[in-house]
Amino acid sequence: MIESLVIVSILTILSIRLKVLDMYGGITAAIIGMIVYQTVGRLGILSLCIFLLVSGLATRVGYEYKKSIGVIESKSGIRGFRNVIGNGLVAAIISIIYSINYEHSGIFLAGFLGSVSAVFADTLATEIGLLYKGKPRLIIGLKKTMPGTPGGVTTYGYAGALSSSLILIIALTPFLINNNLLGMKKAALIILLSGIGGTTIDSIAGQLLQATYKCIICGITTEYPFHCGEKCEKIKGNSYVNNHLVNIICSAAGVAIGMIGYEIF
Repeated sequence: MIESLVIVSILTILSIRLKVLDMYGGITAAIIGMIVYQTVGRLGILSLCIFLLVSGLATRVGYEYKKSIGVIESKSGIRGFRNVIGNGLVAAIISIIYSINYEHSGIFLAGFLGSVSAVFADTLATEIGLLYKGKPRLIIGLKKTMPGTPGGVTTYGYAGALSSSLILIIALTPFLINNNLLGMKKAALIILLSGIGGTTIDSIAGQLLQATYKCIICGITTEYPFHCGEKCEKIKGNSYVNNHLVNIICSAAGVAIGMIGYEIF
């Protein structure tokens, strides 16, 4: 308990000081981090740390270019509590289920890894994909669209998703190589499939369900209801389905893929 308190506290302070998370985002992340640490243990908290650190760095890569095309995260890329809940809520829930279902703990550990892998891949797919200088294509129909449009995909984005899975596999190798519940090969396959599958489902949900807006000032297409300090005009989608809800869908898809992968492999 003391170890988890000390480590989570240090990570939270660093996340806020390095402007990866704002104050409320840091507090929310600390709560999720404590839940995961107390249930999944060091494997779980390391997974979240890798996701948080690499995602924070990826947001800053090409920041000025992303800013110039109007697709940067709000608040200069600093994540708030909604971002943390969207990316971490499902992982926290599945980690609790894992801890109270000892008989089937292997499949729920696979679900946890699938959840983290999916949101990690989706985040890097977004941040790296935005560096693509051409127009992305909608995942359904492959029609060219504007950068930042929900459902838009690029080769850069999928390269980012793949790289996130490889980073996670390498970072977790010491914990997975002798893991009695999963094993290195099974865990690696689960992480890879959940990452690519989760980010693909995220794009599909974004195109079909997420609200898309047009800025009345600069005219860009965006997923945010406000841009250039003004309320945007909604083009399509459901106003209640925002990026955070789509992230939850992505995370849940990662759980499902991870659990299916556990049974198959």
